[in-house]
Amino acid sequence: MTALADRGELLQRLLEEAGVEWALRPDRSGTIARMLTSLSDLEHELEGRLGLPSAPNVLQEAERDPISFRPLLQSFASPLTTPVRAAVYVLVSGGELRRLHYEYDRDQRSSRLHIVVATHDGRPLECRSSEVWDVDFVRHLGLMKAGDRPIIDGYYAFAR
Repeated sequence: MTALADRGELLQRLLEEAGVEWALRPDRSGTIARMLTSLSDLEHELEGRLGLPSAPNVLQEAERDPISFRPLLQSFASPLTTPVRAAVYVLVSGGELRRLHYEYDRDQRSSRLHIVVATHDGRPLECRSSEVWDVDFVRHLGLMKAGDRPIIDGYYAFAR
């Protein structure tokens, strides 16, 4: 079996464990191939934007900690852009949200998202988008937790 086939099988298993096996239908092999391309794009994006010496192996990290990486795995069920998916990676791997700005203008028929996250060692990653699927990510931020803490500090739903 090739390394690509092994990655495909691992991705499929992790997606099933993350509860998004429905995203693999009806063309399982074609969908896995597209998701593997998106995964490779993500790994190279992280390497370049964070100045890493080599691309991280996101699937290995997700296999070691499937609970923390569940939001990232679930992101492959939506057509998020690679930069926003990179922000999700930073958050689930111990980073923090530094800035979040969303603007919608009905008259201009526009929507803009600006996210700044930082890795656990303080390296910033900034992304901007006007894609509707990326904006959906903001809703998930309000629900995401890292350990017992909400991703958005002070988020009202977690106030005591």
